[in-house]
Amino acid sequence: MIKIKHIAIFCLSFSQLIGSSFLLSRHYTEDFTNDAHSYVEMANGNYDVTITHRYRFIVPLAAGKVATIFDTIGSYIWKKERPKLWSEKLGFLFVNTFVMSIAATVLFIFLSSFGFSFMACFVGLMPFLTSFHAIYDSSLPNTDSLYLLAIIWFFLALKTSSFWALLFSSILGILSKEAFFMFLPLAFLVKEITITSKFVIVTFTILVYISVRFYINSLLPEANIEKGISNAISHFDSVSISLARIVSIQGFLEIVSVFTFFYVPFFWSTIHFKSLSNKVPKYFLLIFPIVLGHILLSAELPRMLLYSFPIVCLFVAHFFESNLKKIMN
Repeated sequence: MIKIKHIAIFCLSFSQLIGSSFLLSRHYTEDFTNDAHSYVEMANGNYDVTITHRYRFIVPLAAGKVATIFDTIGSYIWKKERPKLWSEKLGFLFVNTFVMSIAATVLFIFLSSFGFSFMACFVGLMPFLTSFHAIYDSSLPNTDSLYLLAIIWFFLALKTSSFWALLFSSILGILSKEAFFMFLPLAFLVKEITITSKFVIVTFTILVYISVRFYINSLLPEANIEKGISNAISHFDSVSISLARIVSIQGFLEIVSVFTFFYVPFFWSTIHFKSLSNKVPKYFLLIFPIVLGHILLSAELPRMLLYSFPIVCLFVAHFFESNLKKIMN
């Protein structure tokens, strides 16, 4: 049930993200990233883009609708030529910031489900909301905002053993990034859900994904399954690059840049995990090898590392709760 405090968390999250995100969005150009170029094309109704991106339609579709509204408003402001991509940039900015704020709210609910105080849950939001990479995902044309929402919703569903929440978050995840298949096996580790229900979740998620691929492929002249298979295999070419990057100075600095100071309370909670183990299912820690899999296949270390935020934020909230008296004194 949505409460006043959840609305307050959403509003605070939105206000935290929107300012910095606007500044980054403002300086976006078409050649900023290949990913962003594809999603702008999709927002304008063109799905003839790289096969890696074309099935992640939800955010671009929503951003395109919002951009249309801004275009209408802009027609009254600029009588001559309007700034290039201004409406698309604002469309993605507002959609992504809105989705990221929902993700922060779901994160707050997730932390609350462990019995932490309001203040500990609020502090637990900080590694997520203050990360530069959260600003990046809020501002530029991409679909990571929806993927982050799917991840935290999925973990909340695991914690509450909710069949419908697991099903919804799985579909949302797979339609925002195909790598969500790595998270799906975690559903089989929930004891309170029957094995039949688990197979229903996985099967229905796969069917929805295949249906979306079929439909979008039908809109394009040259889309075919061979391209999809070769694209999936090509991701393994990034493994050696990613490994070299992880052990480099640049890689170390990129790792630090994701959660910065919050690694300190995170490692404190890691060392004192015994005091948390009666609350946190041990299989939740599998998020780290799953995120490592994302890193190795993508060669994008900091963006992928942010996907571990549910457990990093959980450990930070635990640190604050355990040391509240010392911190407040």
